[in-house]
Amino acid sequence: MANEVIKSTAKEMTAALTESRDRWLAAVDGGDPMEIALAEADAKLSLLEQVKQPNIYQLLARFCVPGTGMTEMVGNVSEHEAVRCTGLAILSGFVPGREEYAIFAQRGSAAKVYVKENGYRKLLGMLPHCVMGDVKVGYPQIQQLDGKVEVWAVAGEADCTVSGKRVSVEAKGEFAVRLPVKRSRESKEVIDNVDGIAAKARRRLLQMLWRKVSGSAFVDDANEADALNPDPNNVIVVESAPQPALPTQQEATAVSWGEEATQLGRKVNEVSQRFLDDFYMMLGECANMDELRTLYTQMQTSAKAQTDGKIDQRVMEFLTRFKDHRKTELGAQQP
Repeated sequence: MANEVIKSTAKEMTAALTESRDRWLAAVDGGDPMEIALAEADAKLSLLEQVKQPNIYQLLARFCVPGTGMTEMVGNVSEHEAVRCTGLAILSGFVPGREEYAIFAQRGSAAKVYVKENGYRKLLGMLPHCVMGDVKVGYPQIQQLDGKVEVWAVAGEADCTVSGKRVSVEAKGEFAVRLPVKRSRESKEVIDNVDGIAAKARRRLLQMLWRKVSGSAFVDDANEADALNPDPNNVIVVESAPQPALPTQQEATAVSWGEEATQLGRKVNEVSQRFLDDFYMMLGECANMDELRTLYTQMQTSAKAQTDGKIDQRVMEFLTRFKDHRKTELGAQQP
């Protein structure tokens, strides 16, 4: 693409996506859930129409070229999904190359935008009358669930001010942010970086704050458990003249586990949403049948022991189905 075409295409695309995002932000400011949902749907439909245009498709594909460092890919992401997710990231206000998002491959043929800590800070900063406060996390501690499954437990709090009123989320005690512990197979030593675990905990707190304040995911963002073959250096190769490719019927109708978890999280209360986020990720990280059985037992025990209200039955049913799915996956991996 000639420089003049690139500039005019970028200007056209940015103007259209900014207009869609502004309408959504205005709906959020109004507070009507149906208006928010309609504005979100219109924004994403507008994006799909934009991506069908060859010039815009090629422009978005340029952000995914290996070696540019513009877009981090995790897993085997198809060209069409890379372009669609890059468009969704820009629609959300993110700028390629600024460590605000990544793209995660999903089980099946789909992909999803993974919003990073900087991305959530930017999203919160875009909301009308919202001023970002602080995010604090404690030192990560290793805990054992039923004496077998190890997790990092990180206490923390995040807050912001909306129209002069402080809004906060807190994770502590039984509701501390939980992340899987990774050990070397040979030495059995912990290979996680404590700073990295703290960063993931900050991201989780910001994600919780974003959902509480906005009442919408907007970006159907991925969690760590959604990633396949997590390798930050795994990027797709985009041909010099990509052709717009529409998703197949199977791709269009397939709903990934991560997508279903995100949709369900919007419908339940904060306690159930946090429970869903924690155990969905940890079930996805189980490396063998023993870990899966132990974690599922701990999940049932934790649900019964809730003091802040019952866990929504839809959450328990979803996590049980996901556990069965992981059981099938892990069984297929055994010799």
